[in-house]
Amino acid sequence: VHSNEASPIISVVDDARPCDISNIVRFLGRQRQPHPTEGYSMKRHLTPFILAAAVLVAGGGCGPDKSIRYYNLGLEAVERKDYEQAIALWKESLAGRPGDPETRYNLGLALMHVGRLREAEEHLRAAVDLSPFDQDSHQVLGKCLEEQGKLGEAKLAYESSLNISPNNVASLIGLASVARTENRNRAMEEYATRATDLDPNNLEGNLLLSEAFLRNGDHNAAYAQIISTQRLAASNPSLLLL
Repeated sequence: VHSNEASPIISVVDDARPCDISNIVRFLGRQRQPHPTEGYSMKRHLTPFILAAAVLVAGGGCGPDKSIRYYNLGLEAVERKDYEQAIALWKESLAGRPGDPETRYNLGLALMHVGRLREAEEHLRAAVDLSPFDQDSHQVLGKCLEEQGKLGEAKLAYESSLNISPNNVASLIGLASVARTENRNRAMEEYATRATDLDPNNLEGNLLLSEAFLRNGDHNAAYAQIISTQRLAASNPSLLLL
């Protein structure tokens, strides 16, 4: 039994920085459910003490049963917004289930959330390799690559996501964002338009479309879009908190 499993000291890489992953956080929003396990009856809301005790009771080593427990405890940590704890737990889970794409995906997202992008990329690439038809894994990998300035690779990842699901709004927004950085303004407008057609209430898509209209000199459309976006934000204050 390792007494520091529940609260490890984790060093953050030098280039760590916060990463806005509001449109891709799917620990809970995507409803990635805990792995089914016979007799699993852990409460959904654990205190830190109970969480620590549960991990210690799991004992040394990490077979499949313990991996499932670590996975579920990682979800609990995310509910408390304790991403460093989730990272530690999902790494423990991977020791027994290195080929589980769900754990790789969630671990990649948690690492992105705390700014450890290079490490996140490693796990997200593994998730894509393990589950190549998962549109979200491709999309999140694209976001991770984009945040690192790897725009060509990010574009390919977003496009892979769209090849699986042409209506993936987050990937369309990702492509619009890449086009924005590369000053491909017509492409930016095209992708943002497709995204907002699919999800008219997507604030990021509407903001990108407003800017695209301005960049392309369509000031009347830009003005109308800005007014529409302001109304959207006013009527949905929660969007500003994402």
